[in-house]
Amino acid sequence: DTAHRGRTAAGWRRLEREHGFRAPHSWR
Repeated sequence: DTAHRGRTAAGWRRLEREHGFRAPHSWR
């Protein structure tokens, strides 16, 4: 779970920086 969380967090962070997209809190 920890690995998956970190992986998704990094992916969403990248999207936030590139597209200004905000990941749903439920995913974090």
